[in-house]
Amino acid sequence: MQETDIKELESIRMTLAGDKEAFRFIVDSYKNGVFNLLFRMSGNRQDAEDLAQEAFIKAFKNLHSYDKKYPFRNWILTIAANLCKNHIKRGKILNIISIFAGKHDPEERNELIDPPAENNNPPDHIIEKEEKQRLFGIVDLLPERYKIVFMLRYVEEFSYSEIANITGFPLGTVETYIYRAKEQFLKNLKKSEITG
Repeated sequence: MQETDIKELESIRMTLAGDKEAFRFIVDSYKNGVFNLLFRMSGNRQDAEDLAQEAFIKAFKNLHSYDKKYPFRNWILTIAANLCKNHIKRGKILNIISIFAGKHDPEERNELIDPPAENNNPPDHIIEKEEKQRLFGIVDLLPERYKIVFMLRYVEEFSYSEIANITGFPLGTVETYIYRAKEQFLKNLKKSEITG
């Protein structure tokens, strides 16, 4: 067992014993991974920050149900992914309402790209930004179930079995969805190269 795992289990034990400050180690260990997953899924920095906070609160409240046989990383990312899926569903409903109300803003997703690092040359940054926008746009074209498994596999680099644990999909379904997502992504990428 690695030192990090030992500290993690000790933090969990101490938190369950009533030491709320012990949970800080867990938050510090996983906040970047949780945020990155949520940002990739939602495409919105503010939503990702809010959902990350909500995920850690939910994890804290339900820590007693965590099964130590499994990696904590998978457990916390499962919580985060489920919160984000629910958030996206709510957002789609609100989007439909806003479209009918005439309030839909097609520029809403402008937070998707990271701000430039100070050392980047502006032309390189502009090219990189446009390429990221194009690729995220292609990922956004995927159906929701494909988009989630695609990002978990190719962005977060989870194994198929880890993705099955996180999403709750059977392993065979994960394999099928990843195959179809990759096929559809490459098809859409080719289309964008032809039309772009």
